[in-house]
Amino acid sequence: FRRVLFRSILGTMGTLPGGVVSYCPATNNQPKGNDILKLRRIPYLAAARCTGEDAGAFLQSQLSADILALDDGDQTFATYCTPKGKVLGLLRVARQGPDYLVAARDTLLPGILRRLQMYVLRSRVMLAQDPEMHVLGAEGVHYSFGTQASSTADAGAWRAAELRAGIAWLD
Repeated sequence: FRRVLFRSILGTMGTLPGGVVSYCPATNNQPKGNDILKLRRIPYLAAARCTGEDAGAFLQSQLSADILALDDGDQTFATYCTPKGKVLGLLRVARQGPDYLVAARDTLLPGILRRLQMYVLRSRVMLAQDPEMHVLGAEGVHYSFGTQASSTADAGAWRAAELRAGIAWLD
């Protein structure tokens, strides 16, 4: 297999007030009212931004998900693999206007970005970790990207909830 395919969890996707991009897996409901205020920063995930007119096409050619099918506010899981199919990292990719936000384990994201940068070549793409952007979570394993959070999530409790939902980040 050239790439390991990762089937994303289907769910409701959209943009919350303040431009926070959100995703709610398999629950068919967005965080509402006070739940929006309860977005917590997930401490073991980091965010990066992919910009440029070739950003979508570049990520489409490098990741195992249909990135070009994402509409503004949509998100999906993807894997980044070696040419032989070894998974190097699980990513959460969100489209935000012409840009793409990428989340991964904080220990793996810098290496993934360095490796992706090697393949940019003549593509008009900029990849950079975004220290002001955080991966946020709400009850029920809802993912969001944003700059503000009400608090930091308990890492152990959040990882347990992810595992119950079938999500396992690589370390």
